[in-house]
Amino acid sequence: MSAAIQGAKRFININGLPLEGKITNFYYYESLLSPYVTANFTYIDTGNSISANKEDDPQNRLGTIRSALPLRGGELVDFKFSTSLGDLIYKKNKLVVDGSVLLSQESQREGVLVKLLSPLYVENMKTRVQEKFYNNTADSVRKIITQHLKVGPDRLDIDSTKTSYAFNGANRHPFDVLVDLASKSTPPEGDPGYFIFETKSGLHFKSIDNLIKRGPKPNIPTYTYNAAFTSDRRNDSNAYRILTPPDKRDQSISESLRAGMYSATFIYMHPKESSWKTVSYKLDDKKQSTLGRPVSFNPTLADKPSRIYNLVIPEGMMDQGISDNKNNNPVDYLARAVMRYNLLFVQSMNILIPCNPNLEAGDVIRCEFEKVTVDSKVQGSFDIPSSGDYLILNLCHYYGTTESYTSLTLVRDTYGNKGVVG
Repeated sequence: MSAAIQGAKRFININGLPLEGKITNFYYYESLLSPYVTANFTYIDTGNSISANKEDDPQNRLGTIRSALPLRGGELVDFKFSTSLGDLIYKKNKLVVDGSVLLSQESQREGVLVKLLSPLYVENMKTRVQEKFYNNTADSVRKIITQHLKVGPDRLDIDSTKTSYAFNGANRHPFDVLVDLASKSTPPEGDPGYFIFETKSGLHFKSIDNLIKRGPKPNIPTYTYNAAFTSDRRNDSNAYRILTPPDKRDQSISESLRAGMYSATFIYMHPKESSWKTVSYKLDDKKQSTLGRPVSFNPTLADKPSRIYNLVIPEGMMDQGISDNKNNNPVDYLARAVMRYNLLFVQSMNILIPCNPNLEAGDVIRCEFEKVTVDSKVQGSFDIPSSGDYLILNLCHYYGTTESYTSLTLVRDTYGNKGVVG
């Protein structure tokens, strides 16, 4: 069977109870915008699946999983889905049942939706950060993750930072602190802006610029789309085809202006001096994107600031005694961070591909899209402005009874494509 329509070998257990024969569909999610992974699945239960707990039923009769296990939340789920392109495995790092919903119930069967989430979320909600931190931002991130979230070094990926930041945990949950630190961090080279996110390989604290600069994974071929899709049941020649027309979305001028992406004014208050400083920033049309090409936009959009920010510069707030030291001065990072986050979404699209468990949120893939034309001489060539490298923002692996797919939301910070011959 072609990889484009293949099913998957499935192994899934709830507290050690095998479920693979009952599962109708399974969804697994990762996102750069989420510090933890989630999943859900539905199953059909015809009863006689498990003996009831003697405390609930003294006769220890057989019943459904939901009633006899019972399925109440907090149970551990391990699974493995295998296709010709790779495996999605959660054996050692099991997911946790968040809850279940009864979808249908008849006299001899019931349908149930089970929601799963990462154990990191549970650990996050059980602990709070109360210490004070004075170190390099990356060092503080590492300490919070290892000490509060109990993540080992083999599942931790942290980019270095050049900024130091003194702060108080203020009794916040670890993820709240980490998300805040991501927006205030600057890499040794490049613009401010990080993401804190989890994938199947672990927890990541990564710079936006570094995510894109590393380019496509060496073992992932280019994904292509053209309308002339041919079925192939003998091999996997369609394994790297985009299966449906891509849902492409260019930047919204109104939203970009509202966010101050092109030009913004920042008014900073100096508490010690009781004075105000006004600084205006605008996006330079000669600025190089992370992909090495000029950022494309109409320079007239940056003629006047479209947003005003008012901030207080933190001076000596975390120092012992009286001090006027500036603490990670927002003048140095805030304007560029605002523009960098917004610039990342200049182009976005949703695509559907054959299931590829080797992909993760934060990976870069290369896509090529056919050129729409009536000219027979150029038919079959690729559209240069829309083809090129894209960053995976959101990812969903779907496993059905006979088919498996991966849905991706892709983003990038510029137009055009290096090295693609049209």
